Amino acid sequence: MKRDSDERLRDILDAADAIARNLPGSHAALERDEVRQAALLRWIGVIGEAANHVSTDVHAAYPAVPWRSIVGMRNRTVHAYFEVDLDVLWKVASEELPRVRTQIEAILRERPQH
Repeated sequence: MKRDSDERLRDILDAADAIARNLPGSHAALERDEVRQAALLRWIGVIGEAANHVSTDVHAAYPAVPWRSIVGMRNRTVHAYFEVDLDVLWKVASEELPRVRTQIEAILRERPQH
């Protein structure tokens, strides 16, 4: 794996940590908080952009990570931000992202340190 992929994987973890620190306690709280909605959209965009720049070798070696979905979510948040469904945003941030974070941590543990 190239150093660039390591850095992008760490970018994913950093953004996932920011989301975890700032995720409201409930879907209803998220609905009332436009600033947190905007922040979550930004961090999800960062995660998708970073995932898009992880090497294709890493994508192929770790097919259980939903790379295409991650990048697709980024594309929706950036290009169709006006159509983002808060139910989807909540599910991604509260349910799917913790699983992806665990997968990314495992990838970094498996790889030799540069």
